[in-house]
Amino acid sequence: VENASATQNQIDIATYRLSIATDDLQADNTALQTLITSLDHDNLYTSSSWTTFAPILTTAKEKLSTTTIQELTDARLALLEAQKGLALRATAENIAALQTFVDNSTSLRAEDYTQESWNGYMVLVNEIKELLKAPDLLTQTDALAKITEANQFQLVHVDVKKQLQDMIDKYKNLNQMDYTNSSW
Repeated sequence: VENASATQNQIDIATYRLSIATDDLQADNTALQTLITSLDHDNLYTSSSWTTFAPILTTAKEKLSTTTIQELTDARLALLEAQKGLALRATAENIAALQTFVDNSTSLRAEDYTQESWNGYMVLVNEIKELLKAPDLLTQTDALAKITEANQFQLVHVDVKKQLQDMIDKYKNLNQMDYTNSSW
């Protein structure tokens, strides 16, 4: 190209050699292969999110043998976008913790707790039972949220409430005049 005196024959030969050389070039698929390897673990994700992701993963695997950089790039970008929809499956430990919470609820008696706290507790137990019906759909995020909620839930024992009422009744008739200002 820089040789102004090149003949047509020289240009044709150079074009032919360049054509042969570029035919042997292959796009580097390492980035796509690495991404596929890191994501190809269906047991880590909920079945519903994997069902949506799997066809895009299959297409990306098919593109590994392609020779164009654009096709590899497009496959990688599609896979990265699809990855956003994957939801981590709840771990076996978290599912066991939720099951333990439900199992422990069977040893409790409604009459030992205030009606309001018992009702709230049973709503939580039933929500967890529903989640446990389909553990392959339970996300890690949802499982952790329910475990946290279960650990923070406070049942109010009837005796505690009665004790508080007894104390109020005992001290409600105190006369301020019988005590010092600083203690009152």
